[in-house]
Amino acid sequence: MKTVTNVILVILIIAVIAIALFFRQGSRNPLCQPAVYLGRPGNQPRAIIEGLIDDLGGLPQQNARLDAIDDPRIIVPVDDWRIRSAVVTNSNDSFVQTLREESPVMDYAIDLDVAWEDGAAGIVQWTGWRYGLVSCPVAVSKGGGPMGAIRIVELTPAPPQPDETPEATPEG
Repeated sequence: MKTVTNVILVILIIAVIAIALFFRQGSRNPLCQPAVYLGRPGNQPRAIIEGLIDDLGGLPQQNARLDAIDDPRIIVPVDDWRIRSAVVTNSNDSFVQTLREESPVMDYAIDLDVAWEDGAAGIVQWTGWRYGLVSCPVAVSKGGGPMGAIRIVELTPAPPQPDETPEATPEG
């Protein structure tokens, strides 16, 4: 019986320490990078960007709110991309207030190295939010949010295309 009591006591001590660390991390609301994402697989940084590029057919080469793009010509197909960094935070300053919310929100900022099909390359930052809770190093994802916004951090334009000249027609 004494062994069972000791095991229960050890489990309780570990649980209290884990809960204390969880609240301490959450109360500081740090920029959580990198985070371990739990919950919906579609809210992993890589899945967010893959879905975004698939839905749009590429990425813009200018700053844009993605849900308000009125000219589809600003979307340029993407050749290659990779995540440079992904930061997630709670939207509220107070972790305790976030815990009290029925639908807590976490903010994302994902920086990407992008190569477009037209030859341009650059660093793009996607910002948006999803339902969820952050207590670094853990982000618990609960659902989707709007498309968000793109900010161009750095852009190397595509090389100029040579002018196409029509072929000479034989005179006859």
